[in-house]
Amino acid sequence: MKRLFLSLYFVFFVLHFALGQQKLPLADPFILCYENKYYAYGTSDADGIVVYTSDDLKFWTKQSNLALHKNNSYADRWFWAPEVYFINGQFYMYYSADEHICVATSSSPLGPFVQDIQQPMFEEKGIDNSLFIDDDGTPYLFFVRFTDGNAIWMAELEKDYKTIKTNTLHLCFAANTSGWEADMGKVNESPFCIKHNGLYYLTYSANDYRSQKYGVGYAYTDNISGGWVKNPNNPILQKPDGLYGTGHHCLFTDKDGQLRMAFHAHHSETEVNPREMYTTSVEFVPGNRRDVLTVSTEYQPAYIKPVGMGFKTIQNAEKAKISVESRQVVITGYEINTVSLYDTNGCLIACKNNAPFSFLMKKLGCYVVAIQYKNNQSETLKLII
Repeated sequence: MKRLFLSLYFVFFVLHFALGQQKLPLADPFILCYENKYYAYGTSDADGIVVYTSDDLKFWTKQSNLALHKNNSYADRWFWAPEVYFINGQFYMYYSADEHICVATSSSPLGPFVQDIQQPMFEEKGIDNSLFIDDDGTPYLFFVRFTDGNAIWMAELEKDYKTIKTNTLHLCFAANTSGWEADMGKVNESPFCIKHNGLYYLTYSANDYRSQKYGVGYAYTDNISGGWVKNPNNPILQKPDGLYGTGHHCLFTDKDGQLRMAFHAHHSETEVNPREMYTTSVEFVPGNRRDVLTVSTEYQPAYIKPVGMGFKTIQNAEKAKISVESRQVVITGYEINTVSLYDTNGCLIACKNNAPFSFLMKKLGCYVVAIQYKNNQSETLKLII
């Protein structure tokens, strides 16, 4: 009976732990993978651009300083939709400020990013600027202009990656007035271009971001200077199970070489903000004429990484000491009988009945440590490594 009670209590603890995780409030997310660490930037702070770091794409730590502060930038409001690229030993951040497209540089992915000359890249209003570098090294900038609702434009950049060649500026496409794109305004935004098997795939978001039907589609061409054709099977991401307002995405390659997407979703079915970040996998599937870009519906929420080991669920006179170095977990203490490690689904990972109670974890993440003492008392702790 006692074992059953402890088992039921443990299940309750795991459910409480899982439900208590705080999702990452980050809109318009962009993820950079650099030197085996992930950096997430997005729309969140009135004073500039925030940056979070992660080892596993699931748990994220907010850095104490803004990656870009308004004092180092053109304008002093509306800092939106950043993207960061490492080019020739320097980091470039493309972002919007006061509805103008800007670029700033830094020697570190954490910043501070600074504009040498505090002015926008383009005199007219625009948002959502995104860099694409072709196979021959030519840099292009895709961005949104308010010419026909929110429409997507493109121009070639000079080799400084900052200066637009205005004579190359041209319209890629605008929103359709019927079909899936015709909900709450005429909006095509958040362009992001990749190249695959000789074709250019330009992903974008459609509909007003406040719409539950905000979603992602793509167009393709074999000539980056024009001729974009929208995928007839769009959208590729819209209202996946349990989420609303999914869009303003980026594509990136993870540590394992897998193409992935980061996107935001509404806070809930009834509340838009704070929008929250998710990731999912992306792949190209062979088609009749061209490969088809597909997005997995098995998405992963991003969570704020708790500070420390969290809380105890059972108070106990005997206290165990848990030390963590890299992925090595060591538990020491008085009269310990058994130590068991579980994942947050309640599945047993490892168990030891004798000292030393040392465990080498296969991966970083959240775990539950259950300690049984020789006096039959027990305690359970949450562990983040």
